[in-house]
Amino acid sequence: MFIKIFLTLGTRILVLLLTLVTVLMNTSFLGAEGQGTIALLQLGILVQVTLNNFFGGGAMVYFFPRLGGGKLFIPAMIWSVIVGFLSAPIFYFFGLVPDSYLLDVCLIGWLQSMMTFHIMLMLGNEQVNRYNLILLIQAAVLCMVVVSTYTMIDASIQQFIYALYASFGTGYVFSMGLSWKLWFKGLSWDSSVLKKVFQYSSLMQSGNVIQMLNYRLNLYLLEILG
Repeated sequence: MFIKIFLTLGTRILVLLLTLVTVLMNTSFLGAEGQGTIALLQLGILVQVTLNNFFGGGAMVYFFPRLGGGKLFIPAMIWSVIVGFLSAPIFYFFGLVPDSYLLDVCLIGWLQSMMTFHIMLMLGNEQVNRYNLILLIQAAVLCMVVVSTYTMIDASIQQFIYALYASFGTGYVFSMGLSWKLWFKGLSWDSSVLKKVFQYSSLMQSGNVIQMLNYRLNLYLLEILG
């Protein structure tokens, strides 16, 4: 137990350091305006992931031991596609992200949502080390791609978007590969699963959505007052 706690703490510190390097690179190469745009993009991605987590988030940790990954997989995939299609009009209507990046934000949000689903299954099965490994891989790929492209090719918002594709795409592939036994076995459709999961997670995730929208309002006010 102590070893798991130590490894988890170490992973969190490494992820934090990698994230800090990424933020410093963005600030140094793209300036305050570029970092502001990136903040909007990341907020949009976070909103989509939060919406997706009505089904594919922390509730997986609770329901995996009770229902099994096989019954959770198909509803999670259907819900992720629905959220992916609905995210673009939501972002456009509320002005959450710049219009030119709507498609990228939706696709990256979908990748992160898929990665989140698989690592939550790992956590539900108490595979803490694999969970930590995926988080570390995702953060490391993002940092390495940002550093290499900014210093060797070009520093731009589009390059950062490519880095997000690479990092969450890699995280998704690794998480799916490491968790496939958890959801492939017993793969089946049970309509009652949707109701059970939504009832469990709706209150918590509704609060998270409101909080994310509040963040966007704060950014909007800062933009006007600035």
